[in-house]
Amino acid sequence: ATRRLTRDGSVCAGPAPARCIRCVRGHYGVVKGLPTLAANVVSSRLERATADMYLPISHDVAIRNGLDRGRVPFRVVPNFVPDALAGPPSPDDGPIVFAGDCVPEKGVDVLVEAHERLRDAPPLVLVGRGSEEIAAAAGANVSARGVKSHAETLDIFRSASMTSAPSVWPEPFGLVALEAVAIGRAVVATRIGGLTDVVVDGENGLLVEPGDATGLAAALQRLVDDPALRRRLGDAGRERSAAFRASAIAPLGEEAYAAVLAGGAAS
Repeated sequence: ATRRLTRDGSVCAGPAPARCIRCVRGHYGVVKGLPTLAANVVSSRLERATADMYLPISHDVAIRNGLDRGRVPFRVVPNFVPDALAGPPSPDDGPIVFAGDCVPEKGVDVLVEAHERLRDAPPLVLVGRGSEEIAAAAGANVSARGVKSHAETLDIFRSASMTSAPSVWPEPFGLVALEAVAIGRAVVATRIGGLTDVVVDGENGLLVEPGDATGLAAALQRLVDDPALRRRLGDAGRERSAAFRASAIAPLGEEAYAAVLAGGAAS
């Protein structure tokens, strides 16, 4: 019900009465929280009894919802980017860019700590809500752009040498990472949630464990020191992103609906 899949600063092990009651009361208060929890339980049971097929946006979403163990078939239909989204080859210089809400679940504090450990560190640019507060508390080599439009954020990605998606919670997908990949930027991401559907370690980016500032710093340093590797990962990312273009993903949804309408909802 809190939509972050975290509890006490760590990834939640999954729904259970004691855990959910405590979290929902703390997040919404008793008056709103307990009815919200009850509505979630009832609607979930009704949904599982009536659904013909689920269309999770990542394999992680399917697994965390138990779809791989359930009786209702499912097909993964991921988020997508416009076919026209592209960018020039990755530059040899430019900042490290993070885009998203600057909250603990997104791992921005881990990224700032990792950035402080880098040798010859390029600037770290934060884009999104709360970025000003984070940058003000960090060193002079960290700057904030605040909340930007989607087009402005993509332009900031194009100016980057690399991007980072250091989430410590299981992102359902990781659309920001996909956009950076499609533009041709190497991404250093965490090995959690739907991010692993987007970033393949050593192919179009580097993966590290969530919350590991040391590992994140090592991966970033590797890209800082090796412009050729950044370019290779960025170029491979543009190629991989073709599978996530609208023209490739839309037919998957259409095929799933057609299968259900035809009475053949096999996964």
